Amino acid sequence: MEMSIDHMNSGERAIDELLITLSSSEDIKLKHAIAKTLADLDEPRIVDHLVAEINKDVNQGYIGTFVFACETFDCSKYLDLFLKLVVFGEYEVSMTSALVVENMSSLSTPQITDGILFLQNNLNEANNDNEEFIEEALAFLESELIGRDPERSP
Repeated sequence: MEMSIDHMNSGERAIDELLITLSSSEDIKLKHAIAKTLADLDEPRIVDHLVAEINKDVNQGYIGTFVFACETFDCSKYLDLFLKLVVFGEYEVSMTSALVVENMSSLSTPQITDGILFLQNNLNEANNDNEEFIEEALAFLESELIGRDPERSP
């Protein structure tokens, strides 16, 4: 039993070390390798670190891998960020962000309605290449809203 606890503690320490390196490194290739590794781990606190990397100015233009790594997690608390990336992100970032949105499982009704309004308001403002992904995210949010309110279903 003690060996299992030590193994779990060493796993947590390894994740901690990866997260520290991710946040402190300036080597984008190393950061991408770490993000890919973290995507395979079942540790929800990883999301906050990946989102921090997406938001860092120094990483702009290189965020696709961080967005991709978020796909395996429930990023519901960051719906606004991922919707902005769907609308205004480069093609691959927009596409992957739409997938991240579709994997969100703990959205609140106000988040969903705000998200729908945001997407509807920005559908015509966005890069035409992203229109398909905006429509996918919009359809997902609308289906989530209908699933919560039977009176809204067609």
